[in-house]
Amino acid sequence: MNANALEPGTRHAHLAPRPAAVFNLVSEISPSSEFGLEISGEFENLAGEKEQIAIDFEKETKNWTEFYKQHKIDLPADFSEQVVDVLERNHVEMEQSIEAMGYDKAIIVPPGLDAKKLHQKMTKGYKEKTHEYDSFKNAGGFEAIVTPDSDKTRIILVHEKDAQNNTQHPILKELRGKSVEGLAGLAGISAERVQELLDANEEIPMQIEIKGRTFNFKGLDVLVYLIWQKDYCERSGGKHLDEDGWSSLVGSSIGKLAGGRRVPELHWNDVRLIASAHEPGHRSVHLAPRPAAVFV
Repeated sequence: MNANALEPGTRHAHLAPRPAAVFNLVSEISPSSEFGLEISGEFENLAGEKEQIAIDFEKETKNWTEFYKQHKIDLPADFSEQVVDVLERNHVEMEQSIEAMGYDKAIIVPPGLDAKKLHQKMTKGYKEKTHEYDSFKNAGGFEAIVTPDSDKTRIILVHEKDAQNNTQHPILKELRGKSVEGLAGLAGISAERVQELLDANEEIPMQIEIKGRTFNFKGLDVLVYLIWQKDYCERSGGKHLDEDGWSSLVGSSIGKLAGGRRVPELHWNDVRLIASAHEPGHRSVHLAPRPAAVFV
């Protein structure tokens, strides 16, 4: 290896600068900001124990930036600034969500993702391509997926601890076998209104009572699920979300059929994803919505 030092005006046939981007989320925080890069809250779990949950957003932003770079997903030039903007405007509500629901994982999603193209990238390398049931294909497939606020940079909080399947996490397992329509009904939303919200590409409030405590939440969407599923697989040595169970992804909707848009559903089956779609009143013993808090 040879080393040299030259004046900035020096030119040489074999000499060229190497472009680089220096990532420093700390520098993007406004000096007047009242919070740091960590969002935290105390959650009382269903066993009555206090859990202190903290999410380091400098670490999360770096990790997700690397993930998207690895999978050739374009990011806006000011992605870190957009993340900080979302944090600055929503940090109080984020902490409240952690305290109310026990969310322990942040997924940072760039704007403008196309569900069909994202699906292709997030399933690349799987042994077999995704199997789409007729209910999903007839609703238009992945290209017919729409998600509220997907044109914006979003931060989504979810449960990851004990949440690989919907059989272990104390909240998820209580949602298993319950319909979106039924859970929305507990939140005071009529079946007709649920369909209207689905058709209008708007979030659907849901609610469940467990051991005398009321939990209010919205649902995970297809874009976030595909990203999280891939990331989880890479971090866990090949495990997948929903190896035992289905996720009802009511944060998105699919198709425009005679009876209105449908709720997409995804599941992992040995070597591939399985995709389905049903009315919001659909119930199955293995099916549950995955709670999520979305911030834009």
